[in-house]
Amino acid sequence: MTDNILEKNMEFSEKFEIPNNKLDYDYLEFSAGQSMLSEEVRELKEAIKLKDDVEILDGAIDVAVIALNIAYKLFRMKGYNPTVATIKSKEAFKEVIDSNMSKLTKDGRVELSEE
Repeated sequence: MTDNILEKNMEFSEKFEIPNNKLDYDYLEFSAGQSMLSEEVRELKEAIKLKDDVEILDGAIDVAVIALNIAYKLFRMKGYNPTVATIKSKEAFKEVIDSNMSKLTKDGRVELSEE
């Protein structure tokens, strides 16, 4: 199921890329800071403040989708075709999840590094 969700997300990102012709750091800045991601984080924070479960879920998923699209776009910017960019995005996602999972102790607690 996760692979299908990731693939659909990358497909959306690819289709969004074509009409907007955006494969540069300006697009990443727009996505990450100036508009898209910051707006979704703001909405998520507001939903949490209001204890609005539906909007919390919507906001959390919107933030995740935008973050995944940023990773995908970075691989596209580096010259990878859509298929390879999708594969590399999945690999990066798995690497981060595996790293997070490695922080679990045998008793189920999370052990954070002191960086």
